[in-house]
Amino acid sequence: MEFPNDENGDVLRRMEKNGDKLDISRNIDFYFKFRSMDAAQDFVSHEIVTRNGFTFEVNKTDSGVDVVAIKEMIPTYDNITTTEDDLGDAVICYGGEPDGWGSIAVK
Repeated sequence: MEFPNDENGDVLRRMEKNGDKLDISRNIDFYFKFRSMDAAQDFVSHEIVTRNGFTFEVNKTDSGVDVVAIKEMIPTYDNITTTEDDLGDAVICYGGEPDGWGSIAVK
């Protein structure tokens, strides 16, 4: 497959090179960092998040709160990038920041 020359394209190229079957649906984890539990909880209650069928893991850390938004999807460039953009807009509203994405390989 052809992928754009950016961070998501680089990750997808590595996945494909390592034998990952990128046409098979799986859980994709989108990572975010927040300064407070209140901000993280507000994010996971946001309309864009709740209406799109995400599940969440919310974990308090020494430096704040980590949130993983999990959604089953086929890991295409467009799916990943659109989801990051949509969630990124919401996370910024609550003072958080995106921290990448990942998934378990399907071979």
